[in-house]
Amino acid sequence: FQKIGHKRLLVFHPDDVDALYFHGPTSRVIDLDAALHDERFPLFKRAMKNASEIILRPGEALFIPALWPHNAMAEEFSVAVNIFWKTLPESFYWKKDLYGNRDPRQAEESMKLLQESYNVLRAAQNGESLPEEFIRFYAIKGAAQYRCEHMDND
Repeated sequence: FQKIGHKRLLVFHPDDVDALYFHGPTSRVIDLDAALHDERFPLFKRAMKNASEIILRPGEALFIPALWPHNAMAEEFSVAVNIFWKTLPESFYWKKDLYGNRDPRQAEESMKLLQESYNVLRAAQNGESLPEEFIRFYAIKGAAQYRCEHMDND
């Protein structure tokens, strides 16, 4: 609920999560407008094209569903009240996560396993590591294989 001032929000579609360059719970994209021209974030243009831009004014509220990444920027001095609620059964949340802001336990654990998988690719064998282009190829191949086997058939 926006109480004082204006706030600009960009709400991204869940299908564009791969174009938001997440590192843990946050995006590596800091300046959204500048990122459109930043060679480090080539997929970000697609996310911005599909994003919804909302200007919240005093007295207005916005519901943002679970899994919809968003960015809020105050256009001026701003006071807002955020209300969070959990949408999954309690067993999916961390015990100290009162509002359901963290990723569910299973999601955080799976991200750790993916990181461990990447670390295996980078690990040296007999003092030698795979070249970067091999690491990149197999990381992308693994993600694509997972997507084909587990997601695209839904």
